[in-house]
Amino acid sequence: MATILLVLPFWLIATFLVELAAFPWFFEFIILYLCLCDEQFHKVAEEVAQALKRDDKTSARRLLTPWMYRDTQELSEIGLVKATIERLVTSPVYGSVATILFFTLGGIPLVLGARMIKQLEYCWPSVNPRFSNFGRPVYYLSYGLYYLPTLCWNFSLAIQAGPKALLMLLRPKKSLYRVNNHLPSCEIAAHALNIELGGPIKMNGTKIRVETIGDGPKPNADNLKPALTLVSTAINIWVLSVIVIPAMWATLRYLQSVS
Repeated sequence: MATILLVLPFWLIATFLVELAAFPWFFEFIILYLCLCDEQFHKVAEEVAQALKRDDKTSARRLLTPWMYRDTQELSEIGLVKATIERLVTSPVYGSVATILFFTLGGIPLVLGARMIKQLEYCWPSVNPRFSNFGRPVYYLSYGLYYLPTLCWNFSLAIQAGPKALLMLLRPKKSLYRVNNHLPSCEIAAHALNIELGGPIKMNGTKIRVETIGDGPKPNADNLKPALTLVSTAINIWVLSVIVIPAMWATLRYLQSVS
């Protein structure tokens, strides 16, 4: 009920305002731009890497804090690198990939509605014991909405990491503790980068058990550059698909009309 009351009125108002605007394409452009948050975090991850190279953990924590729903003030270098990579390899699901798919399938109303639900999930993370029951309906709703974008994004990561990573798509890792739909993406990224991800986190001073994933060593600042490359390549695959597929469709229509 809380989800309906918080999302539905604002979604209806925003959708009708866009439809009634004199230049709806302008507002659609703004909404799409705001939904592409993963590109903004890419720059933050680069700044975190530079800060850790200078051994400036304080600046790295300050950069990460606005982007995390977990505590960052006590993170070590390993924790900072893990948090950055985990955010880096999961944010495109709700940014670039979901925006492209949802805009193609349902236009701005679907993009906006899905994004509102995701933001609500960030406010009530079910991995936090305080919201383990209250936030569970929002989590499952978000999980269902983003199942296809998550699968597509994991595929774009897995094709860079070899056959074993592709097999992980068929056997995604499930959380042994609290619900966590980020594990499959992090598992593929950990395999691709040959590092360890996951592990306990803190929220509001409370330590929460989260399983570790990956068979590699614990990451350090040097692993951030390969992670940035991995994510950039996957995003470029999606950008190219947006350009190439419509171009192929237009070419086939043209050839059909000529013949």
